[in-house]
Amino acid sequence: MRAEHLLWLAILTLVAFLPEGVFAKDAEWHRYENGYFIAYSDASAKKTRSILEGLEKFRVAASQAANVRVPESAAKTEVLIFDSRKDYFAISPGKNTSAFALSGLGQFRIVMRASGQSDTDLQTVRHEYTHVLLGHLSFRYPKWYDEGFAELVSTIRFIKKDSQFVMGEPPLGVLYSRGDGFDWNRLVAEGWNNETMHSGKVNDAYMQSWLLTHYAMIGKEFENYEKFLQYLRAWVSGEPPLSAFEQAFGMDANSLWKNELKSYSRNVVALVYDFESEELDLDFTRSVADSGYVRSVIDEISANVIRVR
Repeated sequence: MRAEHLLWLAILTLVAFLPEGVFAKDAEWHRYENGYFIAYSDASAKKTRSILEGLEKFRVAASQAANVRVPESAAKTEVLIFDSRKDYFAISPGKNTSAFALSGLGQFRIVMRASGQSDTDLQTVRHEYTHVLLGHLSFRYPKWYDEGFAELVSTIRFIKKDSQFVMGEPPLGVLYSRGDGFDWNRLVAEGWNNETMHSGKVNDAYMQSWLLTHYAMIGKEFENYEKFLQYLRAWVSGEPPLSAFEQAFGMDANSLWKNELKSYSRNVVALVYDFESEELDLDFTRSVADSGYVRSVIDEISANVIRVR
């Protein structure tokens, strides 16, 4: 998960529920559902469907990139969409957010304003949802790749009337991080742990994970991908992470930064993929929502978000 949003995702045990009357009493909530999402919205059907179709397109593209399929038995992602800025900010983590995600107790939720989403917040939501998708795989990747891949797909952009998508463009966090702020060998050898998350350089670690994932998946016109697969095979067999990395890439991660990644970071390319649109499920049914249930969801979200004012 993204470090800058850890506060959003933390579970509180003692937070008062929002008082009755905070939300517009006249708001009419509707329920939307397809095979992968269940949404509750008091915004117009047009606004709501536009948001949900965007999420569904991303689900398909990210699933295509990760080669993962969501099982029919999987819990559907719940989405809460507020038309009112006031109502959204009453439960949002902070005044500068337009969307956020949180998980717990086996449920993943996305909370959004009906309009005005920032690119940063949308990339964060996409990043977190990618972790949900990767969770359906029986295989578990090294943590640096897990975080790096989530960053990689968070910037997916659709082109040519959604017949194709672009993957590999830098996430916004690249602008605010150093290429070697976090020790590369430590990133590969230790992955992500509590010390990493509280190191003060965790944003650098995210962006370095993105760069290394980009290099491993896309670099040198996919020539590096075979090296990455060699690394994974050694890692799965029990080889120490850094030793497995050195065997596959011919040098340790710090040396790779100095000899190749530094120059690669200045010339990263994005690739265009044909979009497998036949996987889309845009048949969102719409019905009047159970107001009591919506109220309970709002209260639960309120109890699970730390607010930064």
